[in-house]
Amino acid sequence: MSSAIPEPDWRIFRTLHSIWLDRFCRRVNAELLAVLSDEKRSQHERYLAAYRLMHKRDKELGRALDDFRRSTAVFQIAIIRKLGVINDEELGRFGKEVRASLAYFSGEDHGSTAAE
Repeated sequence: MSSAIPEPDWRIFRTLHSIWLDRFCRRVNAELLAVLSDEKRSQHERYLAAYRLMHKRDKELGRALDDFRRSTAVFQIAIIRKLGVINDEELGRFGKEVRASLAYFSGEDHGSTAAE
């Protein structure tokens, strides 16, 4: 398996990258709003919870979306998928090779050699 994503899949990746970034940030922003509006916590507790959440999500964002290179695209897609940012329709746009790699990374590949 080559480390670089095939050209047609790279074009799909480049198209979807900004959509995934927006989707991830939208979800994090909603989480932050929930933390910041939690009336059961003091202002300081909210601040600390928001800080911890941002720190955690920033690391996830960096791993999933910051290393924008063709040689790391399949790994990024695997991370994005694990985070629940990619949907089935988007995943289905990628070629068989990329989908097989993603299945392997996620542990879905059970050594099956059945044809699709």
